[in-house]
Amino acid sequence: MLRHWIGLGLLWFCLVGVSSPAWAGHDFAVYGEIPLNQGLGIPLDLGNGMGHGIVYYQYTDQKHVGLGNQLRVGYNTETVWLNWDIGATSGRSFVISPYIKGQFGFAEMTPDYIKGGVHLQELSFLSMYGEAGLEMQWNMVSHLFLTGRVAFRYWFFLHSPASEQAGFVLPQNSPALRSSATLSWRQMNTWVLRGRLREGFRAWFRVSLRRRFLQRSWGGFKTSIQDERNVGFTNNPNVRVMGQMEGAVRVHSRIAIALDASAGTGWFADDLNRFKIGGDNDYIPMLSGTYFAEFAVDSFFLAHLRLMFVPWMWWRITPQVDIAWLPDPLRTGDNNESRWVVGIGLNLDFYIRDNMRIHVKLAYSPNAPRPERDGGVKVMVGFVGYWW
Repeated sequence: MLRHWIGLGLLWFCLVGVSSPAWAGHDFAVYGEIPLNQGLGIPLDLGNGMGHGIVYYQYTDQKHVGLGNQLRVGYNTETVWLNWDIGATSGRSFVISPYIKGQFGFAEMTPDYIKGGVHLQELSFLSMYGEAGLEMQWNMVSHLFLTGRVAFRYWFFLHSPASEQAGFVLPQNSPALRSSATLSWRQMNTWVLRGRLREGFRAWFRVSLRRRFLQRSWGGFKTSIQDERNVGFTNNPNVRVMGQMEGAVRVHSRIAIALDASAGTGWFADDLNRFKIGGDNDYIPMLSGTYFAEFAVDSFFLAHLRLMFVPWMWWRITPQVDIAWLPDPLRTGDNNESRWVVGIGLNLDFYIRDNMRIHVKLAYSPNAPRPERDGGVKVMVGFVGYWW
């Protein structure tokens, strides 16, 4: 499966690298994960390390963001989207963005159901949806934005061979409404030292309301409902709040320190709506050395401390420490049980050009819950580029 992601990535790289018209912008990334537990004496269980990866691509029909109406088309592993940013010019404070979006296979859940560090195939299934929505953004004052979003979604769920054989009860196919309001402050300069460092401050706070109109208890088996996490929420919409802030300071012309903290809580959630934590990429809240989307929790606190060091212009070295507080990390249904999980990462970026880099991350979690011995070790290898 890892070769599949690498093959897709090379295909996208060829397509983008051969032709890049002046009126278009391209953003591209491909990552693959490799677990190393066994080689370091930590038992290699059936988690979702080997074969997992990301292929990301976005096309924008304007050479420079902010010069006019923009059409954006994107693909992220199993997600496709099309956005039209109406009137998105630098002189307008209000922008409306109609969009359509679809996610197939891994929508809000990976097919690798991880419970206590073990992949349980009989609890795995496929989830997907189609969505149409409208996003409205208002630049209230300099750096301060208010964003509202409302969307209609239709959910579909399919068995995996193992879950169908076990008699697993799926969530019910259903229409759904989703809405959110986000207040954000953006004053982060990411183009320091030709894009190697960052400095400034950003923060956002979001309130979301989600409702599937057809719901039933799911997650157990036809003979008996065993998963208490997905029972008893059928008459209530999911409400959740989440916030994040990041500050970055340059302490030297080639060194910066960044602290990033986020937290969230929710009510009346099932596993589809719970916060997904884990993995070694920025597409969901990251916790170094853990499996992708390993933890599905009702509340969380997560912090990252990073030191960005550019010893030469073509190299960037970024050690990081992650710490997370997670209730019910083993998915037993008992939110009174909680755990602090630590992750340590070393990020190495080699810049082929200013707009292209190869990324390698060595990641280790000393106390991620595992069936035989706590801890996890992984390597992430990737390529990131953009053409504008």
